[in-house]
Amino acid sequence: MSGDSSGFILGLDIGTTTIRCHVFNQLTNVTGAASTAVKLHYPKPGYVEIIPDILFNDILEVIKKAVEDANISFSQVKSLGISTQRATFITWRKDTGEHLHNLITWKDLRAFKLIKEINSAWSTHALRWAAYCLYLVSRNKKFGVGSKLKFSSNHMADQSSAMFGSCCFSENDIKVTMGTGAFLDVNTSNSIHPSLNGMYPLVAWQIKGSMIYMSEVSCSDAGSLIEWMISIGLIVNPAQTLEMAYKVSDTDGPPINDEKAATGFVGIKPTTTKEHMVRAVLESIVFRIALAYDLLKNERNKEYKFIRVNGGVSNNDFICQMLANLTNLVIERDRSEMSVCGVAFLAGLSCGVWKDEKELSSFYKVEKTFKPNSIEFREQIRNRLSKWMTAVERFKSWYKES
Repeated sequence: MSGDSSGFILGLDIGTTTIRCHVFNQLTNVTGAASTAVKLHYPKPGYVEIIPDILFNDILEVIKKAVEDANISFSQVKSLGISTQRATFITWRKDTGEHLHNLITWKDLRAFKLIKEINSAWSTHALRWAAYCLYLVSRNKKFGVGSKLKFSSNHMADQSSAMFGSCCFSENDIKVTMGTGAFLDVNTSNSIHPSLNGMYPLVAWQIKGSMIYMSEVSCSDAGSLIEWMISIGLIVNPAQTLEMAYKVSDTDGPPINDEKAATGFVGIKPTTTKEHMVRAVLESIVFRIALAYDLLKNERNKEYKFIRVNGGVSNNDFICQMLANLTNLVIERDRSEMSVCGVAFLAGLSCGVWKDEKELSSFYKVEKTFKPNSIEFREQIRNRLSKWMTAVERFKSWYKES
């Protein structure tokens, strides 16, 4: 172990649906953890907010419970890294910290027309939201955790953090996070990849003056579709989807980000079962990711060897195997919550618990590997993807602009 290997590192992930805090030791093992659901507020149709006071009380409680679960004291914590959802913003009084409105999340639609005009500046909102998180936990006496923890410049947005946690440190490394949405990211090293076709460049991380970039394709829905199936009674819990998808051989019968598109099933017949419908939803998640990978291949014709997947939806073997077949790549499944791992790893690097990325890579473990099936089988799945894309066209531009 290099550097100062004593003490523990906290990783705090403030996501769209969950707040979680993990305590890591110098071997990158989780020794304590706590989580709670994010309480979303829907004051009007299309409005998706978070009430700041409730959120940060929950953050404080989750941090305390994680430290208690690890059976350590705050004096043993060397640093805290924070990962947040992106494009959620708030404004507040600089002198008092008093917020002027609720947090407006990335899922909020009230300013859709305006956002279309200034979409290129979305990262500004992410920085404001991140800054407010840091303000509350580090400088505001109302939230006393800040007085007990040592802070460094250890803040990352969720996908950068998941990329770092997956140890995608080399150029052309790919990770896919399947949480509320699905995000495909590729390490582009020290070069920025420009695109006009749906990919966008981001800063992945900066360590000791060295800047690493990544390029991303996002799909709005992944885990949210699983929750939708629960809400309408197709399934009782996510674990059911694996068995149901494998019970049937087909569905019986984009990146696509069209805000006026509808959702639906095409080709329902008297023989259609719940299993067919569940499989159709799972396949649609993988199809979106496969199209994102196709876009990446078309724009950056490089050699890609694997995709590392994480997030709750990646726990489904059917989804991972189908992704392997559609991309013809080996799929390596990480620990589910890599966003919280990544920001903790960065915090540990900054305070000397770990020496460099090479040392962190030595701790990386693949939970499960999925390899592509035969060419014939892969061609069958590609044919289903083509039919799905034809069906999608029928649902685009369904709603009129309000």
